[in-house]
Amino acid sequence: MKNVTADVAAGLSTLKIFPTIGNHDTYPQDDIKMTSARSNPAINEWAPTWKQFIQDDEQMKTWLDYGYFSLPLTNKNGTKLGKTETRVISLNSNICYDLNFESMTAFNDPGDQLGWLETQLLELEKVNGTAIMLAHVPNLDECTR
Repeated sequence: MKNVTADVAAGLSTLKIFPTIGNHDTYPQDDIKMTSARSNPAINEWAPTWKQFIQDDEQMKTWLDYGYFSLPLTNKNGTKLGKTETRVISLNSNICYDLNFESMTAFNDPGDQLGWLETQLLELEKVNGTAIMLAHVPNLDECTR
């Protein structure tokens, strides 16, 4: 009988990890600064770790500044996955989270994330591409206020 578990494990070992920032990734929890992700010391502490996942310098700067990025869907070795252009878009959903102490006082969109997202999606639409969107905090109606 074929060892399915070993086959699955071997297949998964080639996949790249695409992280997203969450509301419990800081201390105190739910305290992601809305002006810049770098203003939270935890972001700077994680930079060397995240660099292994976000190897594009421009996207790493965007993540360090604002907590979001977009990268092509690839294996660890850099080969693209999928038949069309596919991008993984990791959003900083903390800007909409009403339990984030910073956003309770004033809603803003650091780094124009929503405008950036619109541009990302329009570019994918032009090439019949696909977006895989990641976010940690489920936004119900919080981004509509």
